[in-house]
Amino acid sequence: MTPPDSGFAQLSHRAQVLRLRWLARAALEHYDLEVRRLALLRHSYNTILRVWAADGQRYVLRVNLPGVRRLEQIRAEMAWLAALRRNTGLQVPRPMPNRSGELVTT
Repeated sequence: MTPPDSGFAQLSHRAQVLRLRWLARAALEHYDLEVRRLALLRHSYNTILRVWAADGQRYVLRVNLPGVRRLEQIRAEMAWLAALRRNTGLQVPRPMPNRSGELVTT
């Protein structure tokens, strides 16, 4: 998902984070999760948020900034992580599909 307006880069760090938190909440509506809390972990190349669900589960949500990587690259990365987790003994993050079965929400 991309931030709602083209002036995003001109926003202060705090304003960018607030905008991205709004965007994260909008994206999370596409998942079967009841979100209790979001907390910023990092905002730089990507924005990473910790997500606490009502059922006690914890997740990490990554919001990719526009213009850094193409959608096809992000989809390939998620497919690769899913394959590594499924087909090897490596401990890698498990991409979570949205309600449509997609590993990337736009």
